[in-house]
Amino acid sequence: METVRSTVPGVGTAHHFTTRGGQRLAVLVQHGVRRLFVFGPEDPDTPAQTVVLGWEEADVLADVLRSRSAAERRTEPVPCSVVRARSARRGSRSG
Repeated sequence: METVRSTVPGVGTAHHFTTRGGQRLAVLVQHGVRRLFVFGPEDPDTPAQTVVLGWEEADVLADVLRSRSAAERRTEPVPCSVVRARSARRGSRSG
């Protein structure tokens, strides 16, 4: 997925996404509110749909969109290869 982040002066931060299938989405973060824009093929510059989300709603939606929930990621053991790689990096820095 292609992602572009930009600052909208006086408004907030916009995150633009283009999926592999060419669909375009944007999220505007503005004072704790997230506005989700879905763009249609008819007019690529005008949102076909806008959804306004409070921070709690945005958190719930983000958790649903993740491949694993935040709770699953916290309780899942780290693979041994990752632990060994981290240990090797720390060891190389101390010498």
